[in-house]
Amino acid sequence: MKFPKHRFPASNCLRSFRLGKTLAISGLFLYLTFVLFFTKSYWPASEFSSPFQQIFAPSQTTPPPHSTSPTNISHLVFGLSGSLRTWRHRKAYIESWWRPSVTRGYIYLDAAPTNEFLPWSAASPPYRVFDDISKIVEESRHVAPIQARMLHAILEVHREGDQGVRWYVMGDDDSIFFVDNWVDVLAKYDHTKYIYIGGHSESLQSNVKNSFDQGFGGGGIALSYPLISAVVKDLEGCLERYPNLPSYDLITQYCVDELGVSLSAERGIHQIDLKGDISGFLSSHPQAPLMSLHHFGKVDPIFPSMDRFQSVKHLMKSAKVDQSRLLQQTICYHRPTNWSFSVSWGYSAHIYEKVFSYKSSADNNLKNEIHNDTYLMPYEP
Repeated sequence: MKFPKHRFPASNCLRSFRLGKTLAISGLFLYLTFVLFFTKSYWPASEFSSPFQQIFAPSQTTPPPHSTSPTNISHLVFGLSGSLRTWRHRKAYIESWWRPSVTRGYIYLDAAPTNEFLPWSAASPPYRVFDDISKIVEESRHVAPIQARMLHAILEVHREGDQGVRWYVMGDDDSIFFVDNWVDVLAKYDHTKYIYIGGHSESLQSNVKNSFDQGFGGGGIALSYPLISAVVKDLEGCLERYPNLPSYDLITQYCVDELGVSLSAERGIHQIDLKGDISGFLSSHPQAPLMSLHHFGKVDPIFPSMDRFQSVKHLMKSAKVDQSRLLQQTICYHRPTNWSFSVSWGYSAHIYEKVFSYKSSADNNLKNEIHNDTYLMPYEP
């Protein structure tokens, strides 16, 4: 019996396999060529492409000194937003922490200084006048022109072209900055990456109204050099895309979000969305370096026997001794008298006429026990 002959397409399969292999190799070659030679995006490299870029990137036997040395005060540039109308009252706040010829940065005003402020004080940051962005505001129908102008200052301070910058710190003219602590905190981060640092509000309502993912700009936000360089490439476009956002803090968050960067929150940056007496808040500061205090003109003087400006100077006396310990709380006991002492270094001392352990200090009855036994005393360094 003869069986029918079948023709198996072995040769066709082999040719198809070879063709597919050739196409796969060619496709991989074209992809690597595109990644290595034709991509120069400011977007973060993907996990897939970065290994190839690292393998084939030109070797650098001697890295730039500024990228490997410890972060110091010369690596920070401050961009402060102000106005000519408020400068008379807020100048003292800035001059309390600004160090001429040491700190770097600029104060941005809505108009050129009048004769009242000229010659410009050497104890203040150099001034700049905000760019006129009225055309952008009109075309986008932005709901908050002043906030849009403050956002634009990010581009303007970057445009100054300061050398050796690792971090740009943006803030308001009614904030007190503790520069040494900013240096110490920023030194923990990799300044060669996209980093966005800020603080939350002390008010739940403010966080809900705005965002838990934004850094409140009055107390200060820090943008690493690579991040701010990426943001300014389309900052005006970003401003036009979000005309309904009412604050520059929130617009900044949206612009940074577009680059896939989230907030790194620091507990020592304080927006101070509080009113009246904030001595209790300051006396129970978290175990984190004090970096800034915003809205200083909207709360009671932090030392009862002084006005606001005297209070700032008094607090800065302790800051000049050791900023890292400022407001850091220590609790100790005097057993013979059964007294407890809570000392917030450089600011206050509370005396409780009873021994409270750390555990019992959270007891709800504590409020009643210490109501008549608490004293606030200015610290003399």
